[in-house]
Order: sequence, then C-alpha cells, then structure tokens
Amino acid sequence: MKSIFVLLLFLIPLRAADIVVDAADTSVVELRRIFDAFRSGQPAGPERLRQIGSRQVRMFPPLSFRSFYYNYTEFDVVKGTYPNLTYDFGRVDSNWVGPVVAEGADVILGYCYMPESLGPDALEPPSDYAAWEEFNYNWARHYYTKYGITTFEIWNEPDYSEFFTGSRADYFEMYKYAARGIKRAVPQARIGGPALANNTGWVGPFLDYIIQNSLPVHFISYHAQDNGFRDEGSKYHRRYQDIVAELEARGMDSVTVVLDEFSYELNPDQGDRYTRSEAAAWFAGSFHFMLNNMPRLSRFNKTITDNGDAFDKWKYNGLVTTDNIPKAKFNVFRMYAMMPERGVRVTADSSLGAMASRNDSGLYLMVWNKDSQGQTADITLNNLPFKSDSVDIYTIDPDHASYFDNDSTAELELTETLALPDSGVPLSRALREYSVNLFVFRNSGVISSLAETRPIPRSLRLLSAYPNPFNPRTTLRLQLERRERLRISVWNVRGELLIKHPPAWFDAGESRVALDMNGYSGGVYFVEVRADAGWRQTVKVVLLR
Repeated sequence: MKSIFVLLLFLIPLRAADIVVDAADTSVVELRRIFDAFRSGQPAGPERLRQIGSRQVRMFPPLSFRSFYYNYTEFDVVKGTYPNLTYDFGRVDSNWVGPVVAEGADVILGYCYMPESLGPDALEPPSDYAAWEEFNYNWARHYYTKYGITTFEIWNEPDYSEFFTGSRADYFEMYKYAARGIKRAVPQARIGGPALANNTGWVGPFLDYIIQNSLPVHFISYHAQDNGFRDEGSKYHRRYQDIVAELEARGMDSVTVVLDEFSYELNPDQGDRYTRSEAAAWFAGSFHFMLNNMPRLSRFNKTITDNGDAFDKWKYNGLVTTDNIPKAKFNVFRMYAMMPERGVRVTADSSLGAMASRNDSGLYLMVWNKDSQGQTADITLNNLPFKSDSVDIYTIDPDHASYFDNDSTAELELTETLALPDSGVPLSRALREYSVNLFVFRNSGVISSLAETRPIPRSLRLLSAYPNPFNPRTTLRLQLERRERLRISVWNVRGELLIKHPPAWFDAGESRVALDMNGYSGGVYFVEVRADAGWRQTVKVVLLR
C-alpha cells in the first residue's frame, strides 16, 4: 500500500507544504461554538442540527400572511381590536419553533410582517404602539413558557423594503415598545436587532436611541450575502468592523455581534461551485478567519436547508437539500463540531490553511486546500501530551462527502486510518484540490504529564434519559463498571446550575434516577454526572411544555 502511495506522488506533481502543530501551546484562540443554523423556509432533516452541534437556530416566522407571497389574514397570529386582542400561535409552534426544539436546539426568535389588527399594511409600523407592546408581551410570554426561549430579535431586515417600508425612526420606535413588552414578560430575556440587510449606517443612531431611552440591547445583528469567495475585506468582515466601531465609540462592551445570515452567493444554481467541495474549503477558511479576526462575533448563522421549489430566493442556498442530502459545506460544519474547543498552535505554509485543538482523548487537526491544484502536506506533531500510534482521516473532496461532486458519498466519512510514522518523522499526505481533511490523533489510553502517567478513569458505560423529550419527569439511566460516588446536577443552556443532588454511592451495574422538572420552563437542559474519581459525563434533555 505504501509503495502505491509513493508512486502516485511521482505521477501527480504536488506542491509540498509544511504543517507544524505545537500541542503544548494553548495560547491561541479557542474554537468557540458560534456556528449555528438559520431556518429561512424548510426545517432541517432529522439529526442534522445535532450533527453540526447547532445550539441555536435563528428564524423569523411571519406574524401575518399579508406578504408578497400570500394574502391569508386568517392565519394572522393576533386578531381583534386593542385592548380586546386574541392570539393564535399554533401555526408558528407547529411549523417553525416546535420542530427545532424537538431536535434539541434553542431558538433565536424574530418575526416579520405586521398583522392586520396591529397595522395598516404588512410592511408598515403598527398603528397603535400600546397594542404593539401588548402583542410582544404575549408573544414572549408564550414562547418562554412553552419552549423556554429567552432570545428575541426585533423584526427582520427593517432597512429592506421587502420586509419594512417604514422609516428608520419608525423602526426605533417599534424596537422600544417591543423591548418593553418582551422584558415585561421575560425579565431575563436577551433582546437585539436590527437584523440589517445592508445599511450599517443605522447602527450608530440606533445605539444612541437605545442609550437615550434606557432600552436593553444584548446583540447587534446583521446579514451579509453575496460575499464572493474571500474573507479579508469581504462584505461580512467590513460590516462587522463598522458595527464594532460604533459599539466601541459608546463603550458598549457587553453588546455582542451576530451574523444572522451568511452566504457567498445569495441564490446559487444547483450544482455550481458554491454547492461543491470548493465551497467547503472556503468555509473552513472562513471559520478560522472569524475566530481569529472577529472576537465579538457571538453567533454565525448559515441557512440549514434549501428552499427547493417553494421559493426562488435561496433556492439552493442551504447546507442540505430539501431531500435531506448534505452538501460539502454541511460536512465542514460536522468536522468543526467534532473538534474540542481548546485550540493549540498550528503553523502552515500559506498555500494551505489549518487549525487544531485537543482534549484528553485526542488531537484534532483540520487542513484545507482552497487551491485548484493538489498539494502534499507534511504534518509534524510537537509536544503531544499523550501516546498515539494511529490517525483517523475524514475527507471532503470531489470524490468524498460532496453531494454535487459525487452524490454517492454525501455523508461525512472516515476515509482512512493510518499508522503514524516513527517519532520525529512527518506524516506526509496528498491533499486533493478544493479539499478539507480532519486528522484525528487518538489517545491510546495514557496521559503523560511531568508528575505522572496514569490511565484515564472511565467506568461509566451508559448514560441516557428516557423518555426524552419529556414532560415533566424522566428517568436517568446509568451503567457502571464499578461502585462509584456520583454527583448529579442539572444546568440550563446559559450555564446556570438549577438542580443539585447530594452526592451518593451507586453500585456496579444499572442504576436509575428519577428527574422531576416540574415548575421549570420548556427547553433544553443538560444533566451532568460527576464522579469523585475525576470523570464527568453530560446528557442533553428536552423539557416540553
């Protein structure tokens, strides 16, 4: 096998590039979990959100169907005349929010299109701001009580006439009364906007209005479509810089930035370079660029599913097709989700891009080639804190994990497992054009440190909850190899400790622990099992209301 590989190197002229990983240098930026999904039309297929580790999905369901596409006011979420308003959120629950929460993700909940009972036109501001505040109160109360949603975005693209034809001042007034209603319903709510389509010139006046009226704002959101295949100086980077400059000028250090909607092309054709492995290589580079050059970016949302024939806009823009087939760029998200957050230093020749991270069980190295020519990567590992004698390789290239390049290999796959060369000898790999490779150097079971060498303490072989989702009780099931003293606790998605069981001894074999979440809001929670021996394990659970 090795002789065949060497022969191929002579037959295919490749440029060589050195990649050096220093596993001991953790001074680099962490691989923050900021890459999430955006739902424009179609929901994601089963398991897709979990596969990319998406914790929040941004969406803006219509409050009214008096839009450019429909005129069905009977589907409005609010009806009647203020103060005698009635509410029906069932369509938004079943078609938008419910499917996402059932997949285990939280929601950034926005909206658009003014209901008939609140305003003269779907694209205009409300006629009565008291009625508008009351609607927002009931909207937030419903989605917090039923799903535990605490993040709300006020309107979608108010600077774009497809969604809003009022003035900038009209939007500011809308924000004020919406924020008041939301905060009255959910005091701990995180609120933001303006979800700008284009005009970052709104940001400075908007922040001044926020300050003058003592209003809450936790994030400034914006969109960036049609960026081209570049990062430095791109539309999404320039707009980020504009927003950060306005925040810094006012000393608003706690306000973060959210890139709601991102695309290299707004409406690509089916099977063009945006949907092939070339886009995957560029996405990997963009992840790296954002982490290192956009530190105030707290969320990055990419369209999860194509709209298919339902809408021309973003018809083929998603990470997966309407038939739930993943594209190459979806598989980059999957690779990134596999990587731990503790980044380590990696240097690479300019012809290739790379980032690396590690935990106690492995070192993960992502390498991408944005070039139209293949290259050879010579990988050197320094100061690896554990023994590893093999490496798993996951590949995205024109023949692997890229639907429109090769539709028989759409899922991310483990393409090869190699034995590592002798210590001090680089691992040499041929990388295809427009490719992304994830190298996983597994811990063979021993951690090395200056003080000691010992096995990783693992005795938990099973941790699950059934039923899950549940309401309001579920059962935690544990399978232990030996008797252990455990502490069981429950945390919310904001990292707040909610339930703490006293430490208790559990015998070897299967144990069951009843978990009662009566009195808690619906949403995603994390149950942590921590042992005195030093290990811990977490399971995600979903409480339905």
